[in-house]
Amino acid sequence: MRVQPGMIVATLDASDLEVQLSMSKAALASAQASVAQARATRDRAALEMSRAKTLLQSGYATPQQMDTAATAYKVAVAQVQAAEAQVRQSRSSVAQAELQRTYAVLRTPEGGEVSERIHLPGEIVTSGTPVIAIAETDTVKVHAAVDETRIGAVRPGDRALIKVYTFDKRIFPGVVTDIQPSGDFATRKDWGAQRRDIRTFDVTARVPNPEHLLKDGMTAEVTLVVSAPVRVEATR
Repeated sequence: MRVQPGMIVATLDASDLEVQLSMSKAALASAQASVAQARATRDRAALEMSRAKTLLQSGYATPQQMDTAATAYKVAVAQVQAAEAQVRQSRSSVAQAELQRTYAVLRTPEGGEVSERIHLPGEIVTSGTPVIAIAETDTVKVHAAVDETRIGAVRPGDRALIKVYTFDKRIFPGVVTDIQPSGDFATRKDWGAQRRDIRTFDVTARVPNPEHLLKDGMTAEVTLVVSAPVRVEATR
């Protein structure tokens, strides 16, 4: 199965996340109602303070009544500020809950072919556990084991000609990108005087695969076009 970038490939049970989101939205609605009520109380207190000021100037109110009205207004303003702060906090909680819910939908970061379904529907997975494996096949890596008697001729940027058994008459061109810096297992012996093991080095070539004909795990015959022709067989 081939998938495109951003495609949904799995969904997790989001029941707990939905409950948390609903609770956060309810808390936000309550906080918004508190703001509306606090603002109404502040507006009434402002009106009472203005009325007390007018009455004080006309001699129909005492300074103590004016102080009481002013204090009530300050308290109402502080309550509005506290309620607005609660709204901001509730909105942040809603945004966090919505973000957590998105984590229940798994999307592919890149396009490719599904190479393995690691987990099946109904299974329990922990955070960070992969559920599918996707192979990026637009460009594939081919690994060739080159023994130490020939590795010195290979350079990054050299051409690589790839043949696979399925398409035995077709050559897939590629480019050498990496050469293993340390030797791997020995493949044969030098039957000279020293009779030492001949070790191998892994050479990686990138091969464009626009038709997606090359598959992960195919055995390839690799010809490296260098100053001295090198021909080895390797398994991708």
